Amino acid sequence: MSKLSVHLVTWNGVKYVPYLFDSLRKQSFKDWQLLIIDNNSVDGMVQAMKKELENFPVPCELVE
Repeated sequence: MSKLSVHLVTWNGVKYVPYLFDSLRKQSFKDWQLLIIDNNSVDGMVQAMKKELENFPVPCELVE
């Protein structure tokens, strides 16, 4: 079990995805996990997040 769990609730914010994942990858603390819950985005957000999560360095889960 990770010491920290980061939970994100998202909705139609695809333009922010590159900035979000760039920031998350720069974290120096490594014992954490990521949970993303999407609220039925229609702007390509889910697809963009799936692409970013392909090689993400910590355990992650995306709930659509």
